[in-house]
Amino acid sequence: MPRDRQLRQALPEARDAVAPGSIEGNGAVRSLGSAEVAIGVQGYWLSPRGGRYPARWTLQVPALGLAVELLPVLADQELDGRPRYWEGAVTISGRANGRNISGSGYVELVGYARAP
Repeated sequence: MPRDRQLRQALPEARDAVAPGSIEGNGAVRSLGSAEVAIGVQGYWLSPRGGRYPARWTLQVPALGLAVELLPVLADQELDGRPRYWEGAVTISGRANGRNISGSGYVELVGYARAP
């Protein structure tokens, strides 16, 4: 049976505004303490328009038995709006409760672009 899960996480400086949480496939919401979610940046993408964005991540949530890697489908998913930001598709692979998992997801990054 497929299991969908959504995780949301604010930037460290905004953790008081939005707490990390998990939305299960059945719609149940579980709040997580910020100490329960570990996000590690494993690589960066340099924008030709100025800015350095995280571009590969590890995500660990031991309370959910989750340890995954997120990879952008395309490096350049920067949107040239005001403000300029990166948002796009990622592939996900890793383990959940001792089982191999894979999937797709979406990441949005704001605050990394340099002003023109």
